Amino acid sequence: MPITAKELVEATRAAQNKLKAIIEAEGDADGIRLENWYLAELVTEELRSRRMNGFTTAAAQLFTAMTAKGQKETAGATNTKPPTYKNNLASIVA
Repeated sequence: MPITAKELVEATRAAQNKLKAIIEAEGDADGIRLENWYLAELVTEELRSRRMNGFTTAAAQLFTAMTAKGQKETAGATNTKPPTYKNNLASIVA
């Protein structure tokens, strides 16, 4: 999925703040942390982190909703086994 301009701006800002904190705490490592590639690595790391966070949040919400639906469907039933969902994230994770 392509990176949006908004994602890039936000990730760059966060990476610049992280770089500043690293340099203040640990120094510039003889100038290595001042090179463009180093900031680019931090931006890449931030983009991956934000996307993975978004994915895991969405997956958790989906799993919670499906679990709640399964509990609602089985409420009052004599068979307490939750329903089986095929070809979706909840069935893969469970």
